[in-house]
Amino acid sequence: MDSYKRSNPTEPGLVDDYASGPPRKVQRPLNHGSPPPSNSALQPTQPIENSDPPQTIEGVLQQNDLLKQQLAMVLEFIERSDLVSNAPASIRTLLDARPKNVKAIAETISSRIAKAHRRLAEKVCNAERSGVTSDDISGAMVPLIHEIDQLANMGQPDSLKLAYELIIKLTESSYAGLGDDSHSCGFGDRPSDKPADELLMSLIERRLNSGHSWDIAEDLKNLDEDAEYLEDYGIRPWCPKSRSLLREKVLSLKNETPAIS
Repeated sequence: MDSYKRSNPTEPGLVDDYASGPPRKVQRPLNHGSPPPSNSALQPTQPIENSDPPQTIEGVLQQNDLLKQQLAMVLEFIERSDLVSNAPASIRTLLDARPKNVKAIAETISSRIAKAHRRLAEKVCNAERSGVTSDDISGAMVPLIHEIDQLANMGQPDSLKLAYELIIKLTESSYAGLGDDSHSCGFGDRPSDKPADELLMSLIERRLNSGHSWDIAEDLKNLDEDAEYLEDYGIRPWCPKSRSLLREKVLSLKNETPAIS
């Protein structure tokens, strides 16, 4: 119970009056200067009217700029919060028309990949009981392949690089729980493997044709190691077209390297 301290035991607003007979307490208002409340105070709150519209061209332009800034903030929030698919068609039209921040879009896709994987991975680790396998994770990745393809075609300086990194992350996130449960690897019904491989191969070609330079040999090594690991669990072939293209490029680079005399 909260402590209740008061130096004067007399209740607020109550004073002793000895004018007529024994002491008694008389109720008096606390604020003698305020008028009694009117009935209007009990009425529902009236809506606050908008401020008057600007009366000058400069004022109209300033208000227009402010509205544009607020709209841009709302649209960015929708994109970052992964709400685009739930937005009305009119809002999606505005989203498609706005200048694209490819890094923000890439971050959103990366977050969605992680979220889709996390949502199913725990169930895959107990696949015999849950019935959820790596095949289901693969299926959850399919819509994101299209989004990565759209990102690659935005024509921004970092579009291809970001899309390339995302499709590799997607392939690595398309399975879970291997070795934890004999059923976790699924039954070979992996709808994301083929389109992911084809997009990755396309992005490799486009980056090479655009003069991009990156550690191709390291990426090939990682993909080969993944393929060897996954083959033990019946997940095969693993990115065969992409690995073949990378291997061809690595060999080509080795042949182009001048011999040391």
